[in-house]
Amino acid sequence: MTYLGGVGYAGDNDHLVDIFYIKSPPTSGSTIACTFGGNLTGGVITASYQDVDQTTPFGTLATAQSSSATATVDVSSAAGELVIEGSFINGAAPTIGA
Repeated sequence: MTYLGGVGYAGDNDHLVDIFYIKSPPTSGSTIACTFGGNLTGGVITASYQDVDQTTPFGTLATAQSSSATATVDVSSAAGELVIEGSFINGAAPTIGA
């Protein structure tokens, strides 16, 4: 897998959100496995998309971090583009904006 990027926050605990990808994965069933080292708790989300530009599958990665109750990040995109959001929330469920 190829690492696209991510963001981390080091407060009382370390919190990370990272994005990895595979271009042109096998068409047969595949398994994605993630091994966490040390005393870590984590989760993995996978998604598959079709008709993706194989030369430039991603635009500019936008990241932000905040320890306040309101976190924002500005994302540039165009009509027909998919925006993927990932976040780590410690506490109440978030309210996601437009």
